[in-house]
Amino acid sequence: MTGFGQALAPLGKSRIQVNLRAVNHRFLDLRVRLPRALSVAQTSIEDLLKQRLVRGHIEATVSIDSTGSASPALNKDAVRDFWEQMRELRDELDPNATLSFELLRLVPDLFNHEEQWEEKAIVASIEQATKDACAELEAMRNKEGAKLQEELLSYFDLIQTLAKDISDRRNSLVPQLRERYLTRINELISETKHKLDEGRLEQEIAILVQRGDIAEELSRLSSHVVQGRALLEDSTASKGKKLDFLLQEMGREVNTIGSKSQDALMAQKVVD
Repeated sequence: MTGFGQALAPLGKSRIQVNLRAVNHRFLDLRVRLPRALSVAQTSIEDLLKQRLVRGHIEATVSIDSTGSASPALNKDAVRDFWEQMRELRDELDPNATLSFELLRLVPDLFNHEEQWEEKAIVASIEQATKDACAELEAMRNKEGAKLQEELLSYFDLIQTLAKDISDRRNSLVPQLRERYLTRINELISETKHKLDEGRLEQEIAILVQRGDIAEELSRLSSHVVQGRALLEDSTASKGKKLDFLLQEMGREVNTIGSKSQDALMAQKVVD
């Protein structure tokens, strides 16, 4: 599910800012970007995100907010090296092209921060900001999840209603099927002037009716709906893959009911 979280944590005279963006994904797919000055915390933030966020495509961006601290100094050596390389590339590919200082935005660590931080302080600050950002992101995802839960439960209610309609129709249809088979068989027998054993005839009709019976399918469909509702209402369970399986099995049972159906009204309920 989608979500966004943002948080700040102090680091010396500066602050660490963590932005988290999440979209739906079958598995956990992490993308973490940190400034080189904070790279010592790469493993820590990844481990923390894996613990807090089970699924989703997650983009985590960590930056340094130096508002209120000493002004950062331009990394002149990095700028000179970058500019020289761009000039050489320009002269090789297109000598008449004009270089723009806008390109300097591509220089990694364009500014040097005068503050020096201990590794322990960096990790602690980033972990705190990450936890707070995760809480905000999770709150947003939970809100979306609650809406999805409400909608899915309404679908389950509808499926149960339609299944009951089919079940009621089945109960009234079984005697009709028996009479239909009996009438047809008697018509065929009258043309041949043969007589059939009444017991054997009843047995064969019972077999025909049983082949078209959908009691088992309705029972399994009901069980799947009950399990699906329980899963949605369980706040501790990981739901996605289990729901995917249950919905697949529900579709299978409904398809079987449709293939066995010999009644137009029942067939329409199956389509619904």
